[in-house]
Amino acid sequence: MDLFRVGVGVGANLVEYLVGPLGLGLKDNNGYVRMVAAIGAFKLYHISAATCVDADFPSMLKSLMLHDSILQIVYLALQEIWSLEASSSRRLPRREKRCLASRNILSLEPVYERIKAPLLTLVSSGSQEQSYALLNHLHLLVMRASMLFSSDYKHFYCQYNEPSYVKKLKLDMLTAVANENNTYEIGQ
Repeated sequence: MDLFRVGVGVGANLVEYLVGPLGLGLKDNNGYVRMVAAIGAFKLYHISAATCVDADFPSMLKSLMLHDSILQIVYLALQEIWSLEASSSRRLPRREKRCLASRNILSLEPVYERIKAPLLTLVSSGSQEQSYALLNHLHLLVMRASMLFSSDYKHFYCQYNEPSYVKKLKLDMLTAVANENNTYEIGQ
């Protein structure tokens, strides 16, 4: 079965046949198989959320996110968990949304710490286009957990030869990470 094409034309009666291969794929030793199974689990969640919860896929994905050695799988799991939380939080009252948001930031803090260093390194080592793409991802992380990036503000300084769209993004991130401890250093 081609797990990469899960969700294309899958009817409700075929969903139960996907649970076994996806579960095995999420536990596989090969990183590519785990990544494809994670994508398949996300697609299956959008088809039948109850089936995914019954198969314990959310906890398997969180385990991948926290412990997998391949950064691409960690980032993929993190990105999908954000979208799942966003879709489930639309139905909650405002007070519960604030509590859920603060709890989620604290529970995802180890993941943010884990992907922060490689992303910051890649921003400064690639082309301008690659840097811009990575800065957009970092921007999302900074907006979600600015306190984790407050000591890394120097990565967001603008260089004279950067395009204006990169400078704007970096200035937005500098503004977000500024606090009483680093404002003086940022302003100099």
